[in-house]
Amino acid sequence: MSTPTLELRNLEVAYTVRGIDREVLRSISLSIEPGEAYGLVGESGCGKSTAAYAAMRYLPRNGKITGGSILFEGRDMVTMSDGEVGELRNSVISMVYQNPVAALNPTIRVGDQVAEVFELAGKSKSEAGKLALEALVRVKIADPEKVMRRYAHQLSGGMAQRVVIAMALASNPRLLVMDEPTTGLDATVEAEVLDLVRELRRETGTAVLFISHNLGVIRHMCDRVGVLYAGALVEQGTTAEILSNPQHPYTVGLLRCIPRGGLHKNTDRLETIPGSPPSLGLHFDGCVFATRCTLADDRCRTEKPEMVTVGPSHVARCFHHDKAPSMARNIEGASQGLSNPNKRLAPDGDLLNINNLSKIFAQDGNKVQVVNDVSLFVKPGETSVTQKKEIATAATKNVTGTPKEILAREGITFTFDTASKSFKFVGDVWDAIPDDAKKTVKTPGQLVYMLGYDITSSAPQIKGNETLGETPIVDENLTEEKAKELGVTDTALRNRFLAALGMGDNEKPSQASKNVPAVGSKEEKLGITDMEKRKEFERLMGFGSIKSDDTKLDDDNPLNDRCAQP
Repeated sequence: MSTPTLELRNLEVAYTVRGIDREVLRSISLSIEPGEAYGLVGESGCGKSTAAYAAMRYLPRNGKITGGSILFEGRDMVTMSDGEVGELRNSVISMVYQNPVAALNPTIRVGDQVAEVFELAGKSKSEAGKLALEALVRVKIADPEKVMRRYAHQLSGGMAQRVVIAMALASNPRLLVMDEPTTGLDATVEAEVLDLVRELRRETGTAVLFISHNLGVIRHMCDRVGVLYAGALVEQGTTAEILSNPQHPYTVGLLRCIPRGGLHKNTDRLETIPGSPPSLGLHFDGCVFATRCTLADDRCRTEKPEMVTVGPSHVARCFHHDKAPSMARNIEGASQGLSNPNKRLAPDGDLLNINNLSKIFAQDGNKVQVVNDVSLFVKPGETSVTQKKEIATAATKNVTGTPKEILAREGITFTFDTASKSFKFVGDVWDAIPDDAKKTVKTPGQLVYMLGYDITSSAPQIKGNETLGETPIVDENLTEEKAKELGVTDTALRNRFLAALGMGDNEKPSQASKNVPAVGSKEEKLGITDMEKRKEFERLMGFGSIKSDDTKLDDDNPLNDRCAQP
């Protein structure tokens, strides 16, 4: 039997918060064989990214390993010196980080950062530059020579993600940790990047720890899956077995959150899991999922269940695993869609009407047409997805880096000057407003950015409740209620800085602060959001909205049923 590339044995991790150790990983045990891909799934705040950082032994300063071991090819990384761990990271272990822009150095050009990977492997500066160019070509970056001369802030979110992936794949690692690696990628580039990872696994035997909210990607990429909740592994097995025959109530709930064909946003309510994940470091006498489980009894609340074998290579941590597949559904009746009280804010007719919108950027001394003669309209309560039908330019298709987000920003927040535009917003013609007065105009439109934790979206130096509080609101109680519905717990909302939240949790204050606008624009707003909370977001967005999305439209895609205009 071969030695696993990565093995976690009863791993326990805690974060020190105000001098108190808060347990975040609870006796995690898993292993990944050479050439195998292991998927880790669960809601935001359940400890997935912490597990990834622990596997790299790259925890933040207030994080520490309190028990267990991390074995890389049989060697315990917990007992290694910092120098030994650093050598492993430089040569045989790579990670694709969840926030690609933050992972890149803002003061060094992209090409130099990619080339550094090859220089650390012993290549000369000139040879490293050539290999860096080839690495960017592998991840399908258009015009890589120009991209190499740019800084991180000059890249789109998807392009930055591809740069980080290129850096991670450059060293042909034996262990590749991927934390939400395809969040900002369009469907075609996502498929090509995942093919690269498959090729790397096949050719070099690379083991992959793959973290994602996208269960479709997990199904196609991973051999085995672990389900994480509140820092505990509640179910583990082969991908086919977990997705077709879940044996833990939490796994069943996650799978039921996936949109089903035939539903429509105006008539059907999507299923969710009641409540929210527990606060950081909460102590449990019994099962970690008991407070949200419809099968829970007194034994579940007072006794911790052990992993039990429920099938070949399939284990679950539940006293009632035999009842989980048939447990009652948590879904309300129909006719939920337009009953949202926000509808009262919308006027009759078109809420947003954009005609012949164009946009030109100056780049390297040249004028680049990025939006060309786009027209669309949004009615009250309607959702429009900006796909390539709307975004037709002379040189680009619907891929990452094209002007979907530009259209969203132009149409909702009016933050750019355009070559030409003529659109009405709730009856007002924007063109008619003097330029010096446009900055003072307050519109009932809001923009939710692609990444919740972003300097232009939520300030990292203030707390979540302050982010909500500084937004002009119609009803303070409504904002509080909406924050709770979005899963922003009191602890996360009131006492934690945004930099201390997971990426999915960072999106929640950003979502909640966009309080009852008449029209909203969402830049890939659900990309980093777990499937369960995604349903709540879609239900709450009862106003007119434009959604910028790279997702491919097909017969099974939920956008077909959630959006009035593709």
